Amino acid sequence: PPPPPPPPPPPLYNDTPTPEIYTEDASSAASDVYKRQRDRLKPAPLSLIESSMALPTRVSDTSACFTLACLAQFLKAIVSLLGPILMTFMAVKMGDWKLAFAVYALTSFLAVAWLALTPIEEYRPEREAATFSSCFGLLKNPFILFMVLAIFLYVGAEVSMNSNIQNFLTSQFGIPLEKASLGISLFFAALMISRFAGAILLNFVKPGLFLLLTSVLSIAGLLVMISAPTATLALAAIFVAGLGFGNLFPLVFSIAINRMPDRSNEIAGLMVMAIVGGAVVPPVVGVVSSSLGVTASLFVLLVCILYVTGVAIYARKE
Repeated sequence: PPPPPPPPPPPLYNDTPTPEIYTEDASSAASDVYKRQRDRLKPAPLSLIESSMALPTRVSDTSACFTLACLAQFLKAIVSLLGPILMTFMAVKMGDWKLAFAVYALTSFLAVAWLALTPIEEYRPEREAATFSSCFGLLKNPFILFMVLAIFLYVGAEVSMNSNIQNFLTSQFGIPLEKASLGISLFFAALMISRFAGAILLNFVKPGLFLLLTSVLSIAGLLVMISAPTATLALAAIFVAGLGFGNLFPLVFSIAINRMPDRSNEIAGLMVMAIVGGAVVPPVVGVVSSSLGVTASLFVLLVCILYVTGVAIYARKE
């Protein structure tokens, strides 16, 4: 008898899948198309809650990576905002501010226990384990190098901003130190609001464009802060700068990892290492402040954010 006819060719990407011939679990070109169609037709998250519930099984899953990164930074901002309140409560009501460290120890223990009891499906790429040489070898890639430097300068700028707001308001407008702390509260409140809003907006705005917009907003806030003639305008500028600063870290971090998802472990390690910028940039700001004044030191922060803006433009072109 003649041989049986060959199977039909794989369907085109937009064709209706043919599960009666090729099933989802079968290994063939057509089944791969079927799987891509299935993934493409999955509904996108419609809300922040749905995005947060759809936890990615690996750090580079693009479906929720950006939203979860901003949401995590939002929670961090809440804790940062509550820290001074806790210290004040312990000092005034309990008579010893050092009791706050007992609260920190307890919450740290609970966090470790919670993490230990949380089942995590780790993604293990089919390649050799990461090493120091493989991590630092990624810095030869211009895209990764620029992103790591962006994290370095951003963290340095945020720490410097937080530590210099009081001095700026006191020296520039003569506000008493205890009242000048309102600027720090405004800055952290803006960070919190920005990160919560970012977790929602990233369902509708592309990460590259959002990074550029938030960078420009940060620059605008710093420029108005530097040139503000009144304390009220300066406080408003601090708030605007906080709105811009809020999403820079999670956006740069996520964009870098999603550029090379198969090297996510090494890239994440480089990004975390770059947080050391928070210990390098503030001394530079301090030297400029001592030599040229507090207002002049804000130009160091401006240079840092200008670099992040340049990286945002570069990332969009890439």
